[in-house]
Amino acid sequence: MGDLEYIKAHSSPASRYEMLAEEATELAHAAQKCARVMRGEQPVSEDLGPVEIFENLKEEIADVLLCIGATVCDFYNEDSPYNSYEAYANLCIKRGIEKIYKEKKARWANRLKEKKEKEGK
Repeated sequence: MGDLEYIKAHSSPASRYEMLAEEATELAHAAQKCARVMRGEQPVSEDLGPVEIFENLKEEIADVLLCIGATVCDFYNEDSPYNSYEAYANLCIKRGIEKIYKEKKARWANRLKEKKEKEGK
């Protein structure tokens, strides 16, 4: 039994979605802290320098990705052609997120281009 299968077997769907929400909130806070460090505004803990702040951001990204993988398990069933739950989760994340990622990336770039054109730059 893989780790994601174990998580599925020993946690409820509701608890996995709650964990996803919690980790997404922590990711948002880490991103805000990075922005403050980059602008030099609102000093952060003296124990944490820019490297530690950005390492924390990477850790929160990984936590969110893990929770996404754990929530995908709700759509896996034994009749799936994939050889394991983990393979299915990885494929769902890759295919589903990759398509949305590309669409959102293009939309974001287009908004910035439109703004620049409106500003006459």
